[in-house]
Amino acid sequence: MSSNPTAIADWAWNETWMGLVNGSMFNILKPDLSRVGIDTIAHSLARICRFNGHVDGWISVGQHSCLVCDRVFERTGDHDAAMAALLHDAHESFVGDNTRPLKVSVKVHAGTDAIKDIEAEIDREIERRFGVDFGRWHEVIKEADNYHLFQDALIYGLDELKPERRTWVPKDIIVERVREDWDVNRATTEFVSRFFVHQKRAVA
Repeated sequence: MSSNPTAIADWAWNETWMGLVNGSMFNILKPDLSRVGIDTIAHSLARICRFNGHVDGWISVGQHSCLVCDRVFERTGDHDAAMAALLHDAHESFVGDNTRPLKVSVKVHAGTDAIKDIEAEIDREIERRFGVDFGRWHEVIKEADNYHLFQDALIYGLDELKPERRTWVPKDIIVERVREDWDVNRATTEFVSRFFVHQKRAVA
């Protein structure tokens, strides 16, 4: 393959298009969400299982996004922050739920943060399309994201409930959330509902 970036883009252009459920096309090399509404993203995220499906039950990226959104809003009372939190994993609608171990492994093998770079470019398009600011709310979203990461891990069997037997969840973490396995319809509806509630309040 040529080392010329333009040549690589030309070579890959026809291989990086994907069809979306709304009938439009999306190219990962040049993200454009002008024809993508929130319902399309919600539909996809509600059907992607967290942890690559290695869970006891079902927890979708869509449900996780709603829970992160709620925690951020509880802590900030800010609708812009809640919008950013709801959409913090929206890029996964186009690239899937790439796990942290995979991202680290790619960096080790390839010497680059290629997956993170691709996600970041899509995030910039999400910011443009939906008027959110991920950078402004990065820390509060990260706290909520990690909180629910650990809750999910304990609730859905990815680590031991007994602290002394855990392999990666911090030993001081306890289960504080009631388990709810949202089906795809509920996850889609809850996601879209939060989007319009916080969007309306944010611009009011």
